[in-house]
Amino acid sequence: MASKAAVDFSKVLASGLSKQTSAELVSFRKRTDEAKRAVTQLKQLSTSVDFAHYKNVLKNQDVVADAEKLVNNFKPKTYDVAAQTKALHSFETTAVRNLGAAVQITNHCVMSIGMAHVQQAEEAAAKIQTELKDLKETLSNIENARPFDQLTATDVINARPEIAKTIEEMVKKGKWSLPGYEEKFGSRAIQDSLAYLLYSNQRVQIVRKSILCASFASRSRLPRPIEPPFDPSSASYMLLSTPYHARHRSVYRDH
Repeated sequence: MASKAAVDFSKVLASGLSKQTSAELVSFRKRTDEAKRAVTQLKQLSTSVDFAHYKNVLKNQDVVADAEKLVNNFKPKTYDVAAQTKALHSFETTAVRNLGAAVQITNHCVMSIGMAHVQQAEEAAAKIQTELKDLKETLSNIENARPFDQLTATDVINARPEIAKTIEEMVKKGKWSLPGYEEKFGSRAIQDSLAYLLYSNQRVQIVRKSILCASFASRSRLPRPIEPPFDPSSASYMLLSTPYHARHRSVYRDH
């Protein structure tokens, strides 16, 4: 039989338990001590039965004789617990084996999750590096870019080729203004911008010819003469502010 393990309550109480747990443990220890004291007192008492006393007191001697016979013939019944013990040992072995397998599976899952997180972190880091590279290039372009007032129409159209196509379509349809542009920038700003973009871009020569024909056919649709700050010496200014018979020669002479 295995030896009884004694509990060192002092050591357990000093192990850093919470207040509630310590109070419950102290109460349990008190009840345990009282139970031990009661068992000790009961062991000191006699367990024998004085049948002679009962024979003198009771008139029914047969009852006393039967009771004495039962007590004298009583033998505790023994049980073979080997089968139960074997089953418990088998269960314990299986439980330990299953626990080991569960631990291995858990470790494998944790490692898989960890590897997945590492892979996601690496992908995120690579994406961030790419975005950071793009941001650095953008910042470099911003820092090295020329001031806006130094840009030419050619620079703008080279950066946004769709502007030339849009202007060409507008001129072909006889449109000389953009919806809402005059309300925001004023009536002369669009004239300056349109003339500057049209006649500073060498790739839209055909547009200038269309303007000459359109302006000759419908003089009333031409914009008012452009005033400073637009450069009066430019070909665009001369085109929009001089009569047709004079400007159709000056435009081609300037370009």
